Amino acid sequence: MFANNAWIYHSSLIIVAIVAMIMYSQQQEEYSLVDFGKGKKRNRNIYAMTIFMIGYIVFWAAIRNAFVDTSAYILAYKNINASSSIISMWKREDGDFLSKSPLYDTFQLLLKKMGFHWHVYLALVAIITGACIIYGIGKYTDDVAMSGFLFITSFNFIWLFNGIRQMLVVAVMFAALRLISEKKLVRFLILVFIMYFIHKTCIILVPIYFIANMKNWSYGIYACILITMIMTLAFPGRITGMLDSAFDEYNVAEEFANDDGTNIFRFLVAMVPPVIAYVYRKRLLEFENNEVKVLTNISLINAGLYAVSTVTSGIYMGRLPMYTEIFNLIFLPFLVKRAAKKEIQRTLFLGMIFFYLALYIYQVATSNLYYSTDLIEVLKVFDVN
Repeated sequence: MFANNAWIYHSSLIIVAIVAMIMYSQQQEEYSLVDFGKGKKRNRNIYAMTIFMIGYIVFWAAIRNAFVDTSAYILAYKNINASSSIISMWKREDGDFLSKSPLYDTFQLLLKKMGFHWHVYLALVAIITGACIIYGIGKYTDDVAMSGFLFITSFNFIWLFNGIRQMLVVAVMFAALRLISEKKLVRFLILVFIMYFIHKTCIILVPIYFIANMKNWSYGIYACILITMIMTLAFPGRITGMLDSAFDEYNVAEEFANDDGTNIFRFLVAMVPPVIAYVYRKRLLEFENNEVKVLTNISLINAGLYAVSTVTSGIYMGRLPMYTEIFNLIFLPFLVKRAAKKEIQRTLFLGMIFFYLALYIYQVATSNLYYSTDLIEVLKVFDVN
């Protein structure tokens, strides 16, 4: 359990426990997802606790020098030619960009031109991503500690260390939930357009926007999700084409053939929020809240994406649910604390802790998540005495 410096991950659960003790021991003013948009401001303690909790794991992500593909990130940054022109990042050939992520590559080039060390590069990506997650949780969650617990035990936090380019886009879109729930289509499409130049898979957010705004539990919802699943399974070549472009450092088509899919446990966990939402669907309608409606549908989409990744590629199709799974960090606490009946809330809460801890323990035990950092080197880079 403590091999490969896994104490880094375990200690983040201790931080969550500290936040829980602080928040649950104080007489806090009630705050809820359904209060959003009603002019009710959140207590500053909520944001402070979110910063403390998420900021802890962001810190470790920012100062790492080894974790899965981190060495590849470092090498790629070191190999950037500082004399290259920014225009070269946006060159096109045969109707497509030579760079898979021209905006992200421009960001890296600018840092290199300014003479920043690769530690600064990794730290900035982690901080920007973490800030968006902090904003989203702080603004919408019904329970800060519960959201933090889910962030760690569901392994969402791992994407701060690996898959950082996609996670940056995911975090930005998470913070932009309001654009979906308030149907600000033009602004949403502009943001997706910008994010596309960081990670092309974000194009999946366009159909998600429209499905998320459909009527809950309608035949249209089921039809859209079912059609998407069938098309993905029937025409995998189309999907591999998109993923080949987004993850061109890997052979995605080969992975589709060789990978045995996402672990079934992740699919079962993904089913929890929509199942609870369905049980309390009449209660959810009483809130008459767009955020609740959108999050309900996104939880269904998330389960559908995990269903597909379970029978296709866990490595690559398993990356797509990142765009939807993160919203459960705020939806599940809402379901447990606001939607469920008082007499069942405690049972749901304890059940959630048990099953998510089991998932966390299983993932730590079965994953090779070697972590390393050199604090002395980091201190020298940031000129800290």
